Amino acid sequence: YGTMNGKDGKPFKTRSGDTIKLNDIINLVTDKAKEKLVANGVQNAGTIAESIGVGAMKFGDLSNEVNRDYLFDLDAFMSFEGKTGPYIQYTAVRIKSLLAKAGEFKYGFDLATKEENALIIEILKMIDAFYNALNNYAPNLVCNAVYSLASAYSTFYNNVRILTETNKVKRNSYLSLSKLVLNYLEKACDLLAITIPERM
Repeated sequence: YGTMNGKDGKPFKTRSGDTIKLNDIINLVTDKAKEKLVANGVQNAGTIAESIGVGAMKFGDLSNEVNRDYLFDLDAFMSFEGKTGPYIQYTAVRIKSLLAKAGEFKYGFDLATKEENALIIEILKMIDAFYNALNNYAPNLVCNAVYSLASAYSTFYNNVRILTETNKVKRNSYLSLSKLVLNYLEKACDLLAITIPERM
């Protein structure tokens, strides 16, 4: 098995040189998450901060191959952008908010844009990742796939009008696809034991 190292490349320890305890790491990531949330104007961030901090820690650990060393970089783990737990959580929270604003819609798919097709491809890859992770005892494969899916959704979200689309068939397709992506983000997070907060 690989080891968790500090930025100096040496095994991560406390300032006194002792092996760092899991509870200390949880406190570190939770405090960092709370700091970010407060900076973003989120009030009463305690429970949310713990969810984000622990999610960041789990994703940061599980996204690496089990037999390789990796660096514990608090700032990198806690980033809301890039291949991190908070980025996956934020994408799911964004979709939940979108669907809440949309209200009721007719479930169905049109798949007329390249962004929609890219999402379907990433979902199919996600399904393969579930099986491969199980067969190879490799949760990092789920981390890689869920990050690719979240990235593809961000491209879709930025390039396609969803709520303001006037064509009902297209709007329903966009919302249906958003709901489908959310389902797979939730499945992946559940497998990785990462909770998705209500807001970020």
